[in-house]
Parts: sequence; structure tokens; C-alpha cells
Amino acid sequence: MVEQYLNELWDYSPMQATFAGIHKYDHRLDQIDSKSRSNFITRTQNWLNYLQKLENEGRLSDDNRLDLALL
Repeated sequence: MVEQYLNELWDYSPMQATFAGIHKYDHRLDQIDSKSRSNFITRTQNWLNYLQKLENEGRLSDDNRLDLALL
């Protein structure tokens, strides 16, 4: 799950990927138009809702709960 979230984050913000040492996106720049930001906020909120649901249902392992706290 974390890998999927980070890939989405880095796809939205290639500069964050580069900062994290991921150079797969170096050929791209961040898209900062309002539509891109709005899509990112929606995707992030969907992730938060999904992870919170898993946590509330007790379906996260100890490692995954730690990952959630770090995210």
C-alpha cells in the first residue's frame, strides 16, 4: 500500500520523488495547475479514508499501522 501511495505522490510531484532519491521522474516537472492540485487532494483524501477504515476495522498489521502513522 505504501508503495502505491508513494508512486501516486511522486507521479503528482516528481520533485518530491527526486528529493527522496527516486530518479524515475527526473524528466518531469510538478504540475501546479488547479485541476492537478484538486485531483491530488481528492486522491489523498480517498487514501486517508481507506486507510482509516482499515485501521478502524483492525485489519492493519503492526507494520502497516506504523506506515500509516508515518504517512
